[in-house]
Amino acid sequence: MSYSAGNLLMLVRSAKNLSQEKLAKKIGMSKSAVSLYESEKRNLSPNKFQVICEKIGLSTNLSKLILAKDVSPNDKKLAQELGLLLLREITKELE
Repeated sequence: MSYSAGNLLMLVRSAKNLSQEKLAKKIGMSKSAVSLYESEKRNLSPNKFQVICEKIGLSTNLSKLILAKDVSPNDKKLAQELGLLLLREITKELE
């Protein structure tokens, strides 16, 4: 499964245990904008995704891995899965 930026935003938000409303407040956006990104009714660029990740405390390297940025197309799925797995593990450690 390949993830869209909207899917990834929802997964990152869930892993960080944030509601759409809490995420929106943290990143200075409306709840409806977050909802539109997650439902893919509004395009979420990779750069905007990275900015959001940074604002909620994810490293640039982890957000790039989650996006599978700078990896070959053959490795994209693996990179995204690895990034999401790391995110889950980091989140568990913080609880």
